Parts: sequence; C-alpha cells; structure tokens
Amino acid sequence: MFQRVVKGFFKYDPQSDRFISLFRFQGKELEKHSNSLNSISEDNNGVLWIASYTGVFAFDPKEKKVVKDYTNNELLGGVEVYGIILDEQQNAWLDTERGVFYIVHATGQIRQLTIPEGLRNNSNGTFYQGSDHSIYCCVEGYVIHFHPSELLNHPDQKIPVHFSDASITDSAYFFHFTSTGQKEMIATPGKNRFSLDFSVMNYDGDNRYYYKLDGVMNGWQRNEDGHLAFYNLSPGKYTLRVKGGDQYGNLTSDEDDVAIIVQPFWWQTNWFKLLCIALVISFTTYLIRRRIIQIRHEAAFKQKIAETEMMALRSQMNPHFIFNSLTSIENFMMQNEKRLASSYLNKFARLIRSILDSSRTELIPLAKDIEALRLYVDLEQLRFNHKFFFDLHIDSVLLNGDYKVPAMIIQPYVENAIVHGLAHSERDNLTLTVSISLRGEYIHYSILDNGVGRQLSSQYNQQNKPRHKSVGLSISEERIHILNRKQNAKGNVTITDLFDENSQPSGTKVDILIKAA
Repeated sequence: MFQRVVKGFFKYDPQSDRFISLFRFQGKELEKHSNSLNSISEDNNGVLWIASYTGVFAFDPKEKKVVKDYTNNELLGGVEVYGIILDEQQNAWLDTERGVFYIVHATGQIRQLTIPEGLRNNSNGTFYQGSDHSIYCCVEGYVIHFHPSELLNHPDQKIPVHFSDASITDSAYFFHFTSTGQKEMIATPGKNRFSLDFSVMNYDGDNRYYYKLDGVMNGWQRNEDGHLAFYNLSPGKYTLRVKGGDQYGNLTSDEDDVAIIVQPFWWQTNWFKLLCIALVISFTTYLIRRRIIQIRHEAAFKQKIAETEMMALRSQMNPHFIFNSLTSIENFMMQNEKRLASSYLNKFARLIRSILDSSRTELIPLAKDIEALRLYVDLEQLRFNHKFFFDLHIDSVLLNGDYKVPAMIIQPYVENAIVHGLAHSERDNLTLTVSISLRGEYIHYSILDNGVGRQLSSQYNQQNKPRHKSVGLSISEERIHILNRKQNAKGNVTITDLFDENSQPSGTKVDILIKAA
C-alpha cells in the first residue's frame, strides 16, 4: 500500500504498522517538481505513475528512482494533474486543468483532448475507470464517457484532398497539365510571389491541413486553413505536396501535388553562369600570359640595357682613339714638346678614369658628363693641331639643377662630327658647336659642325677605310631610345645635312631629345 501526502511518497509497512518514506524531492529539484502528489497508478511492470501539481513522472519502487519525467515537457510540463489511469495498452490518461491528456505507451507521444476534440469544457472533475476499461470524466455540467481503444485505434481513412485555387502576384492562375497528368505552376522571371489553396474533403470531424515543399522542407508542416503563400523562391523546380489529417493528428494516405517551376532571369541561368566562369578563366589566363610576356620583355629590356651599356663603354674605349691618343703623346715627346705631351697625357688619363667611373652607374650628373666631353674634345683638338674651334653653350638651369644623363651619350656624335666632318675639311674657321638646353621635360642636345658633310665624308671613308663599319652612332641612338622608353617618353635623334647658298655641303647638324631624369 502506497500513500500520497504533501511531504513526499510513503509506503505502508503492515509488519511495523507504519509508513516508510520512499523518496521526496529536495534541493534544486524542488524548483521544477512538487512533493504534493494527487494520484497514483501502477503499470504492468510495477512502475508507479504519479500525478503531481507540476505534471507526471514514473517511479520504480525496486530501483527507488524516477525512470520517466514529464514535468519539463513542452506540452504537459507545469500542468497540475488531478488523476491518472492506465488503460489495457498501458497508455496513461491524465485529468488536468487543461483537459484530458494521454501518453501513448508505444511511442511516448503526448496528445491532448480539448473542446475541439469533443470535450464540453476543460474544467476537471472526477476521473474514473469502469469495469469495461472505459473512462468516465466528470466536468462541470457534463459526464464524458469514452473507450480508449476505440479512440486510439480508429481505422486509417483515405480522405480526398486537392488544390482548389492558385494565384501569381495576386492574379488568378490556372494549372497546366503535362502529358502524364502532372499539374504544373509556372512562375515567369520576377514573378516568384504566389499562393495556393487546398481543401480536405472530410465532413466528419475537425480537419487538419499539412503541406511539404520538396527541396526546401524535410518533413510535413501543419497549416491552419489550407492557404499557402510563398515569396522569393529561388529559380528552380519544386514539388508541393498537401495532405489532410484528423483531429487526432493522424495524416491521411491521400495527397495532392503540383510541380512549381520558378523560371530564372537570363543572368540566373546555368548557361550564363558557365559563360561567366569561362570568361573569368579566359581573362585570368590572358592576364597570366600577358604578365609572363611582360616579365620576359622586361628581362629582355634589362638585358638589352646591359648589352647596350657594355657596347657603349667599348665604343668610348675605342682602340683607334686610344691608339691615336698615345701616338699623339709619342709625337709630342719625339718633338721635345714635353709640356704638350704632359698636358695631353693628363687629359687622356682623366678621360679614361671618367669613362671607367661612369660605367658603374646608368646615369651620371650632367655636369660630370660635360666635363668628360670637354676632355675628349680637348684631346681631339690637340691631336688635330687645333684645326677647329669648340663652342659649348649650356643652360644655367641645367648646370644648377640636379639633372642626370647617360654617360658620354653624345660623344659618338661629337666624334663623328670631328673625325668625319671637320678633319676632312680644308676650310678656315672650322667650328664644332654643342648646345644643351631644357625644353619642357626634355634635354635638347644640338651638335653642329661646318665640315664636309655626310656625303663627302662617306666617299672619303670608302676610299681610305673600305672595310670599316662604325657602330658608335647606332649604339648611342639605341641608348637614347631605351632611356626614353623607360620613362614612357618620345625622344628622338634627328640628323640634318646643311648646304650653303650654292647648294654645296656645309656641314651637319644633329638634334637629340632625351627625357630629363
């Protein structure tokens, strides 16, 4: 014999004629449980089902512990339970302040019987099990009588269900049907707001409405009245399934479905996405190849610069020039012109040193380059016994500014003017004029001589040096183009043949433009 009291659960011991305490909730357990117990029922396994002020729990007397606890259940937790009855299938029926609940023994599912399921009201009263295992529930003004087996084991009904109405963007829509009889609903691009209504053809009891959208939902969802609305579905094909149910939550086997096709905009189609991917891959490949070509060009350009600088150094260290200079020094010494020989040798050494120092860097100060140019012209004047006069004009802006140029950049043109223009001429007052000025962002060189001109000079060279091939001018021109190309500039070299009033050659003029650095 067990007894319920407000202080816990006790068992009567006939031998000692007293009640023995089995358990009671203590400490933090009292926050969700109550020791005030209302009703007890024993199942076939000897487990006691106990109704309390806060719900229902099952207690195993042998193990002396709670084996099932529904006091925290979302539907039943916190509800005061007044009576509890176990039917033949061991389902637990509960009389509560919110109507009749029952716990299905096989699944543990909790269901509720309220006014919509047939109760006249939810107020509690007497809860009694008859000899035929039916249950009587007395509520205010009524006695409810039901058989648990008939209520739970109702036959599976096939209740028809079908779609009744549909609309897209608030306009009525009529379903399409495929060759197999499948209903289709097609939403054109931009019109992905639509609604559907379906009906459950059952007039016996309260109906339930369920739906499932394949591809979006994993399980069936309940709907209140059979009206479904969808917004902003992604382009694609979906299948909407609908079903009916009874008041007990059981789904019927019949269902209806419709294929919903949401058409994409052209930029949402697979072919457009594939095209974009192909374009991205092609453009990326193009950029990579272009970068590889650019790197190769840059490497070749740097190699070209190095080769040009080396060739320029070789042209400046011309063996003929060195041989001629040393020969001139020897002549001065043989003629006992020690002062001239010493001066020549000093200038020659300074020029060679300047050339070697300048070869270490790509650009040198303009003033240093002019100093080397003066030394070279002085040596040539000594070698040709001051046959020509040298006139140099430089803008003060260039001399006072921090301007840099390639070393001996105009030396080959000056050499050409002296050796091939002035040296072959027998005129008086032969002059070499070099002018250096600033024109915007460019440095302008002008080399002017009044020698024999290029045509006669070419004839002299063919007679005296038929196998000689000059490369100094082409190297200098290439250096000028490289320097301007590195600075994205458009400098150039212009050679003009000069003629006198009788149309006779009277010299040559060379104009050079390089980007100021």
